[in-house]
Amino acid sequence: MRVLQRFFLGSVIGLAPTAASARAPAGVGAADTPPAGNAGEPPAGTAEPAPGPVDALSEGAAAPVVAVTPTAQAQLDEAVRRYQFGERDAAQGMFAALVIDPAAPSRVRQSARVYLGELLYVAGDKAEARRFFEQVLQREPAFEVDPFRHPPEVVGFFNYVRAYHTAPPEPATEPAVPLPPTLVPPSPPSAMLGHGVYHFRHGKPGRGMLYLGLQGAFLAVDAVLWAGLLRDRSYLEGDEAERVRLNRNRTLTGVMAAGYWGTWLTSAVDANIHWRRVEGPARARATSSTALLLPPVQVRGSF
Repeated sequence: MRVLQRFFLGSVIGLAPTAASARAPAGVGAADTPPAGNAGEPPAGTAEPAPGPVDALSEGAAAPVVAVTPTAQAQLDEAVRRYQFGERDAAQGMFAALVIDPAAPSRVRQSARVYLGELLYVAGDKAEARRFFEQVLQREPAFEVDPFRHPPEVVGFFNYVRAYHTAPPEPATEPAVPLPPTLVPPSPPSAMLGHGVYHFRHGKPGRGMLYLGLQGAFLAVDAVLWAGLLRDRSYLEGDEAERVRLNRNRTLTGVMAAGYWGTWLTSAVDANIHWRRVEGPARARATSSTALLLPPVQVRGSF
């Protein structure tokens, strides 16, 4: 547009002196012209012409020409257009350039790979076409070929490659060696003694005092009641109050005995649970680590 404007203005201004000279009288010659003054000065009474638009345009810098690089999508569209118009060699080169272009988006490069595979399939090179389709599936296993942009036989061959395509196997890792089971040794005899003996020996003095106190109290009361029953086991017939008292003491004796043995059983159960959960595994680990530190011993002999 700017070039047309220059041409138009130049044509108009360039024709202006010719038109003015055509309108001058025929009898006017060189003698009728007024004498010129000093050299390089305009004649008297003549106005200096103002610079025209062409001069202003010619004095300015030329408009810069910017080279527009087509986008990757535009290059893909151009390659597809050439492919559809039968320019397969040019289209194949453009598709290959897009595949190796790291600046192109992933979807454009994937489409270029599919078109390269299609070109090779149409040319009869199914092995190379399969290689390109496998590259597409390796990068995007769920990729779908558009049936409206590719012929049905190409779509079918792509799906065939997908059906037999297997992802690369993961690097084999060595299976973790299972640790041998920890054998907990049996609980010690002190766990069955009651009276808090186990707890005192294994750092549980609080529980040891509890079980010892309860069992001692039950045992003391039971002994007193039992001694009373041994000393006075009879009552006179008709003495109802004495009979009730003796029956009550006998019942309390049984309750105290049950409390004593129940506390003993509770102490034994608590001791065994503590051994199985805490002391036993700790002893087993200590034994296993010690066995690992010792070198194997081989004994050989002959008879």
